[in-house]
Amino acid sequence: MTITHVAGIKAEAVNAKADFAAGLWWVLEAAGWQLERPDGPEDTSYRSIATDAAKAGKDARALALIGAEPMTSHQSKLMDTMARDVAQEVRYQAQQMRTAYGKIDLTREDVDFWDNSRGRGKIASFEDLIGAEVALPLDTEVLSARAFRNVRRNLLPALFSGIDLSASITAEQAEMILGRVMTQPDVFAAVGIVGPKYRAQYRAKGGGLQPVKRPKRAGQELRDILARCGLDVTQKRERSVPKPSLLNTREDSSGTETERHYTYTITPESWENMVGILERRGSFDIDEAIARAGQRPVVDPKVSCFDALAMVATFPDHPLPGLIPITTRELAAERLPAVSLPDAREDAEWPPQRLVRSRGGP
Repeated sequence: MTITHVAGIKAEAVNAKADFAAGLWWVLEAAGWQLERPDGPEDTSYRSIATDAAKAGKDARALALIGAEPMTSHQSKLMDTMARDVAQEVRYQAQQMRTAYGKIDLTREDVDFWDNSRGRGKIASFEDLIGAEVALPLDTEVLSARAFRNVRRNLLPALFSGIDLSASITAEQAEMILGRVMTQPDVFAAVGIVGPKYRAQYRAKGGGLQPVKRPKRAGQELRDILARCGLDVTQKRERSVPKPSLLNTREDSSGTETERHYTYTITPESWENMVGILERRGSFDIDEAIARAGQRPVVDPKVSCFDALAMVATFPDHPLPGLIPITTRELAAERLPAVSLPDAREDAEWPPQRLVRSRGGP
């Protein structure tokens, strides 16, 4: 009975593949493609073509993200609530990267680190690792969509308690970190400190749940935990000589006994990169950066559209391509030196009453 059941499952799988192939053949012929069944051996050249095409697509997307036009925060909010086409999605993703990295000019390394928005999670995990003072977003009411950052901020310092991350981490310390994870593996997996394999529990033959198996390589698990925080780890094998008094003999020609162990070190480049991101984000304003990069006049967010039109009418030589909100103090620092009152038309009325609407009435 069991053999028949397994054979039926395999037959259904084969039939499903055959049905899909036949349907794909029919769709391609209907679209005008001419298909021929090869008579000779299987041609595997398409594999390299697919690999090259995937690489070319990845490179093209990276160039599109790097060259995407920056958006103001107001434009970003509008695009966040609208249906986006491919070009708009690229521009929107580039905006998310600029806001996360705290800079306007993007590089290929920034795109690779972003990795389809996974870089955002790495930055958040690094913030929780070092306890950076940032405003945490409110968790949604949907339990499955929560990030549990408050919990992660408590677990990460406890996980690396007593370990100096600026120094090399020994194999014994890696085993200790893994042991701490294994005390509550499902909790560490739920907050994103470790991978989903730690919350997988397989049913035993008796029908019960068996616990998660402890991974054999603690060093690899340590590297994965730190990689989720945006940090690269180098592994180095070292040797020690605990018993130098042993000499070669006829019975034992192995020489001096040595012990081999591994150490793990966070690369200074990755640590400086993550710290630099947090430092830039602390003082970064996308609207101010766009205004300074394009040398465009800036408008206070409290100024109405009618006031902006009045500025255009009064200062015709300085058009306003977009409303870029900054503070009133920055407005005075940026606007007044660029256009002084003597440079304006003497007969210009300020503010033009035909353009400015009264605050008190319609």
